[in-house]
Amino acid sequence: MADSVHVKGLDALQKLLDTLPVKLEKNVMRGGLRAGMNVVKPVAASNVHSISGELAAGLRVSSSARGNVVRGILRAKGIHGYVAMWVEFGTRAHLIKVQESEKPINLRLSARRGVLTRASMTTINRNVLKIGNTFVGPTVNHPGSGPKKFMRAALDSQAQNAVVAAGEYIKKRLATKEGLDTADIVIEGVES
Repeated sequence: MADSVHVKGLDALQKLLDTLPVKLEKNVMRGGLRAGMNVVKPVAASNVHSISGELAAGLRVSSSARGNVVRGILRAKGIHGYVAMWVEFGTRAHLIKVQESEKPINLRLSARRGVLTRASMTTINRNVLKIGNTFVGPTVNHPGSGPKKFMRAALDSQAQNAVVAAGEYIKKRLATKEGLDTADIVIEGVES
């Protein structure tokens, strides 16, 4: 792994970027940052795959631009985003129980009593609080879990490669789509 990145012709690259309209410059930078994050994504996926193959498959690369700030983003989408935080940072020991508001409404009892009536814990336990085919009761004392830094480890190990990939994307995009001469710009990882 390279410890640093050397860019020969950085001043020339900056001059090229300065000649572009702001919107185009942001689009070029967004594409470059996505290219960099695409280097990090497979490492993050392999780091977490043994814990959750679904979480690994749910990783997505995107970018955003607000004001003068452009970001490359690697995140877990949908329900995976909710779980990714627990895996990355771990959880403390906690009690899991069905909240009153989460209990389904018992339509038959509600109609008979004339007031909204929720299902009993016996009914809930038959339908909800099972792990596999094992009944676990109305509450579960979860022991918590330690952090598994799959995203941070991936970024740390691939940071220099991501920067090189982003630079190469920007160089290629400026040459092919904008017709700018980028031949003097060399981007490479440097061992220190």
